[in-house]
Amino acid sequence: MGNKNKSKAYNYGKYAEYIVCIFLSLKGYRIIEVRCKTKVGEIDLVAIRKNTLIFIEVKARKDKNIDEVLLKQQMQRIINASSFFIIKNKKFANYSVRFDLVIVRSFFSLSHIKNAWENNEYTHI
Repeated sequence: MGNKNKSKAYNYGKYAEYIVCIFLSLKGYRIIEVRCKTKVGEIDLVAIRKNTLIFIEVKARKDKNIDEVLLKQQMQRIINASSFFIIKNKKFANYSVRFDLVIVRSFFSLSHIKNAWENNEYTHI
């Protein structure tokens, strides 16, 4: 039964990422990576809008409680993974960088939090 619940959660997460891709595309974002894997972790979505490279964490939540939806260690993992992404994709080295969070409750209920957290130590490598 545990594997069935994990599988449902995984599929719901994939569905949420798909919805967010559509949502952001309609808002003028260009999605360049989905489930970007690096040595230090995965980034759900990587997008570009104007001269900004945006690393996006997608959280699918059926309940209304979004407290601690993204923990500090998760933020740091995404920051570390974004550094690896830029190392491998030097054409983005001069882009501004932003970290967004999108919470999906249903197809019609999304919360897009731009610049959800900042990395004051972030530098282009």
